Amino acid sequence: MKKILTISLLFCFQFLIAQTMQIGDGQVKHEKEMRPCIEVILAPEPDKVKEAWEDFMKKEYDVKLKGYGFLTNKDVLSAEGIDFKAVSNKKMDFYTRIVKEEDMTKMCVYGSFGYDIFINKNGYPLEYKHLEDITKQFLNGFLPGYYTEQIQGIQSSLKDLNDDKGRMQNEMEDNRKEIEKLTARNAELTKELNNKVKSIEEKAQILKLREENWSEVRSQLSSFNLKKD
Repeated sequence: MKKILTISLLFCFQFLIAQTMQIGDGQVKHEKEMRPCIEVILAPEPDKVKEAWEDFMKKEYDVKLKGYGFLTNKDVLSAEGIDFKAVSNKKMDFYTRIVKEEDMTKMCVYGSFGYDIFINKNGYPLEYKHLEDITKQFLNGFLPGYYTEQIQGIQSSLKDLNDDKGRMQNEMEDNRKEIEKLTARNAELTKELNNKVKSIEEKAQILKLREENWSEVRSQLSSFNLKKD
């Protein structure tokens, strides 16, 4: 079991090291059409990202996202027909698609001012930049804590493994000493046993002789034919 745990831990550690964050311009499918978005590739699981993103938007911008919470877990979190002054003075629809993609999470942040009027880098450069800045602000606040937790978890597991290693090495050393002690004792017992076997053989031979002598003496005694007065 400990061997399996060690292999699993090392695999997870190598996997975490290999992961990187990417942010840039992207495209997301929304209502059967491809729309411009701020695209982020990051390591945390989608549910962790959704929960953190929802809390961030509520706390920092008073934007309540729908789609994640009690008995609901949609790929797209949304807030439609809202005043989002940090992005634009116009009422807008705000969306975030957060899904698993291979071993990473893909997060797409985008918005629109109505049907088919989606914020893009060319038509609405300022609003697009605001969406990008808000996304970066979130990542800057979320990822340090996530990676700190991951690193601390690995450090704790590594400490436990080192403690187990030390205990096993100590136990092996105690066993080695005990084996040496038992080996020496077995050598003593072997010598004593050989002596006992020799003594038994000698005593058995003496017993045999005594029994033969007694048989002969008993035969002689019976020949005396002594009569009692």
